[in-house]
Amino acid sequence: MWSWPASVASSTLGSSEVLVAFADPIQPGETVTVTLSTNVNPWGGVYLFGVTGYPVGENSMGQFLGYGRLHIYDNDN
Repeated sequence: MWSWPASVASSTLGSSEVLVAFADPIQPGETVTVTLSTNVNPWGGVYLFGVTGYPVGENSMGQFLGYGRLHIYDNDN
């Protein structure tokens, strides 16, 4: 498993957004896994989140890459 140096910060635009900035650009064909943790367990359900990539440079346009899906099951199931 390869680890890229990155910085992670909550976005000032909203508490539900997270910005992950890599020290070096991710090259085409490479796979990146981002792991996030929480202090409180979320409610069970299906959570969808959007992923957008931005190229290096100021005022660059982001490209929407798709949706991620996270399933959280209640303890009683």
